[in-house]
Amino acid sequence: MQQSSCKNKTAQTITGLALPNPFSVGQTHTLAAKSSANLVVSYSSKTPDICTVTGINVKAIKTGTCTVEANQTGDSKTLAASLVSSNVLVTAVCTAPKILSEDKLSCVDPKPTEPTTPTCTAEQYLEGSNCKNKISQTIIGLTLPLDFKVRQSYTLAAKSSANLNVSYSSKTPDICSVIGEKVTALQEGTCTVEANQAGDSKTLAAEPVSRSRQIQLVCGYNQYRDGDSCKNKIAQTITDLSLPDPFFVGQTYNLIAKSSLGLTLSYRSETTEICTVSGSVVKAVNTGKCTIVANQIGDSKTLDASTSVSRLIQKNSQEISNLTLPNPFFVGQIYDLPSVTNAGLVILYSSKTTDICRVVNYGSRVDSANVKALKEGLCTIEASQSGDTATLPAQTIVIS
Repeated sequence: MQQSSCKNKTAQTITGLALPNPFSVGQTHTLAAKSSANLVVSYSSKTPDICTVTGINVKAIKTGTCTVEANQTGDSKTLAASLVSSNVLVTAVCTAPKILSEDKLSCVDPKPTEPTTPTCTAEQYLEGSNCKNKISQTIIGLTLPLDFKVRQSYTLAAKSSANLNVSYSSKTPDICSVIGEKVTALQEGTCTVEANQAGDSKTLAAEPVSRSRQIQLVCGYNQYRDGDSCKNKIAQTITDLSLPDPFFVGQTYNLIAKSSLGLTLSYRSETTEICTVSGSVVKAVNTGKCTIVANQIGDSKTLDASTSVSRLIQKNSQEISNLTLPNPFFVGQIYDLPSVTNAGLVILYSSKTTDICRVVNYGSRVDSANVKALKEGLCTIEASQSGDTATLPAQTIVIS
């Protein structure tokens, strides 16, 4: 006798359910899902207001999300398959000039087309909607002084052919420094300065231009060079410069001033019409203020020195001496009178009693003046000397 038994139904799955993308309103699509048990698959729309299903065909009728479900209920030996669904966005269908909106659910007017901005190169600039070539430029007029000394500053004056501001830099900052437009020499060596102009929105950068100059160490008047540096010269003083007091016309005097360093002095007169100097001897030649200057010009390590002294030059005094008349003095007698004063100047005589005695002046140091008795009476003689540029007038003498 044959025995009967129960067997498990076979499981199945649904594959291949797909919707087109894009899926537009009015479009129809044939569904082609399959059962792993080769049983017929049925379909249904879960969003019948968006899309409808007839048999194996799905049709988009409105914008929105369309959801289709595939089903297989099984048979006597096969289990029902798990439901499978598929979603797709149904998009609007637009007629030119309308275009799809960003969410693809409606048609909108297209935005106006904005002009395309070209991309210019580094050597170009944008003008309107076109790229134009930048203008080139050159730097001219960069100079450094020919005689460039340590501590000296110089104003740089290079120019751009495009009239743009030029900037400067020192390529040898230990030799010379640059601040703004000023270059300053710091020490001996080769100073190199570079001029640059970076350009602007319409102008290309200029090729850098450089200039070099040898910096010289020049010490000041009161310094001397010692190796690579300047040292201060030693100071000196002049002492013992004097003139006699009183100082008379015709008098000479030996100058004996000294340098504190024992260096040789020189002398000069600042008032040569009053006094003159020859070597170290000063001579008074006229009345007035005599000024003598003593100089020491220094040497490579010593400063020069100078001092002066002044004195008023006076005239010499003089006197008439040895003036006498003979006693007795007879009528007709002639008597010689002294010819000069003690200063050697000719004495001028006059008779104060011309009816008694007469005076003859020869005006010479060789021939003396004389007086002649003319008749009896008191003879009175006056002697005078008016002086000269070097001598004061003598006191007038009167004898009888």
